[in-house]
Amino acid sequence: MGEFWPVEKLAESLLRDAPFYRHSGGGVTLSGGEGTMFPDYLHFLLLELKAHGMHVTLETCGEFDYEIFARRILPHLDLIFFALKILDGEESLRHLGRSNARILQNLRRLLAQDAVEVRTRVPLIPGITDKRENLVEIVDFLYAAGAKNVSLLPYSPLGRAMYSALGRPLPPLPPRFTAAENEKEIAGTFREVIAEKTRQLERTQPE
Repeated sequence: MGEFWPVEKLAESLLRDAPFYRHSGGGVTLSGGEGTMFPDYLHFLLLELKAHGMHVTLETCGEFDYEIFARRILPHLDLIFFALKILDGEESLRHLGRSNARILQNLRRLLAQDAVEVRTRVPLIPGITDKRENLVEIVDFLYAAGAKNVSLLPYSPLGRAMYSALGRPLPPLPPRFTAAENEKEIAGTFREVIAEKTRQLERTQPE
């Protein structure tokens, strides 16, 4: 499925826009699928990009072997967007098909290192990740892990088209973008959860 690009060909294509990156302050974002499934390919691509001074961002779901990641990929990144979806282990098995234990451990380890900035992002999947109990658990986890930021990603149904293109049955997800008023309500709930957590921590601080 798709077309294989040798590292040199892909790097050459990406570097054509290097003058634009320098003037815009942008760079290359390695999105997915999940790029960490191909650590050797990513390693050599990153070497090519960093040799030309490119800023590189990686988007990841966090399901990777941390030791391999730390050796082959992490030293060549400038920024990581880490998608954190579900905290409950059983819910993770139900919706993602596997345990989230390694994902959570990888995020803890990434947040503990200082070399590369990590930004946690929560994709808002209606009825799954946008529930208050999940948001509460995410906030508790991020506070304990020392996260400095978190962003909410509004639900997008555009991935449904990929299922049709691949001949796969459509997932039981809404076919439309979340209404603006619903997004605003979820964002308000998330701010309330953060405020409650902040007050809780303040009450437990010694005088």
